[in-house]
Amino acid sequence: MGLDPGAIQAVSAASGGAWSIGYKAWGAILAERLSAAGALVATIDYRNFPQGNALDMLQDVNTGISWVCRQTVPQQ
Repeated sequence: MGLDPGAIQAVSAASGGAWSIGYKAWGAILAERLSAAGALVATIDYRNFPQGNALDMLQDVNTGISWVCRQTVPQQ
């Protein structure tokens, strides 16, 4: 099964450094290149230590990916 040529190609990116220094702006170069190729790119920010623990960070990333999916996947 191939991709629908009219479908939105979406990428969710969560960059970081060992869950302690991640910052969504670091994905700007990746986002710039992918968006130039026609993809929708969401760079996901998340809480770092000490504002959150690893489970909080995972929840933040999951929430971001879920949001992107809700915005890009047609509702049936």
